[in-house]
Amino acid sequence: SRMQVSVERLGTGLRIKKAQDDPAGNSIADSFRMQASTTKQGVDNSITAVTLLQIADKAMHQQSEIIDSLKTNIILALNDTYSEDQLEIPSAVVKKLVKQIDEIASQTNFSGMGLLQRSSKDDSAAGVLKFAVDSGLSIDTDGVIRANSKGLGIDVLSSGSLSKEDFKSGLAIVDEALTKLNEFRSEYGSLQQQIESSMRNLMSQQTNMKLSESVVRDVDFVKEYATLAQTILTYKAGSFALTQANLSKESVLDI
Repeated sequence: SRMQVSVERLGTGLRIKKAQDDPAGNSIADSFRMQASTTKQGVDNSITAVTLLQIADKAMHQQSEIIDSLKTNIILALNDTYSEDQLEIPSAVVKKLVKQIDEIASQTNFSGMGLLQRSSKDDSAAGVLKFAVDSGLSIDTDGVIRANSKGLGIDVLSSGSLSKEDFKSGLAIVDEALTKLNEFRSEYGSLQQQIESSMRNLMSQQTNMKLSESVVRDVDFVKEYATLAQTILTYKAGSFALTQANLSKESVLDI
């Protein structure tokens, strides 16, 4: 009955609980729900992508600080307080710092996927990373990130003993390495901005899709309460009329 329908709708909060309640409305609501689910996955993918890029950026920030230390030690070695025979000490420090950069590059990964180089055992450039932030939309890296000593061009500073001339040329090498590293960080930083922008748009879409589904599927409590009240009133009026009719028949029979 109509009263049972109203009570059920008010109890569940849904105007459309099954397809037969409103076939067209149910189809539209399901479409909105599917779009909201797809959009939610895009948001989840974006969050994961941002996390990955932040890991890479923090690792390269550490490398940047090591390069600063490299330059400091090279300038120290160029001071005349160090003779050619005493250059073994700054040379050892420089080699150690270059090794640290390689260790960071080999260890930085996300679920086993290299971020600063291809893998822990392969020091070539990291592979292309594809971030599926939405259906039909993918934001990709260029596949040129190689933030290790070879990729930054500082591997020459870790071979053999360094002379005064080696340290002099090392200044330019370290400056160029920092420039390259900043280019790598800029690429990942630019990708993060794109992904975060897309994520904000997706979150807005998801909210709108859920709201649209709610408008179609959920019950309008004010309207449904009014309908229920009217149904109850009609039912009571009908019952009263029937009771009166029965009483009239009894009165006639008594006569």
